[in-house]
Amino acid sequence: MELQESPMKFQKNLVKEGHEVTVFTTDGFKSRLKIIKNKPVDVDGINTYYFRNLSNYLTKRNIVIPYYLPFIARRKIQDFDVIHIHEHRTLLAVIVHYYSKKVQYSICTTSSWNTSKHDWETEAKKYI
Repeated sequence: MELQESPMKFQKNLVKEGHEVTVFTTDGFKSRLKIIKNKPVDVDGINTYYFRNLSNYLTKRNIVIPYYLPFIARRKIQDFDVIHIHEHRTLLAVIVHYYSKKVQYSICTTSSWNTSKHDWETEAKKYI
């Protein structure tokens, strides 16, 4: 399984088991995605927020600045039971951590900077 597929597979399995899943991500890396920004979009049953990056120039250099995220995170995160941070070396993760002080969360050390594989089924069983 490709690294990029594993978080999506994990999320889809949670949805199949009846959990509500919300994903915070950005609107692209090399180019902007043409999708609704800063509002939830249903992606296979997953509430997905695509936050616009402040600058694609900075994003290409791994400096991701989802400037609208704090406004949504401040309101939404306290409704979550568990938060899973996949990309922990980003401003997005810092913002989520800041607003999740009273919510249990896990951090996955597998990220775009680490090419190792991760067993999401085993990880999911720890939290379900």
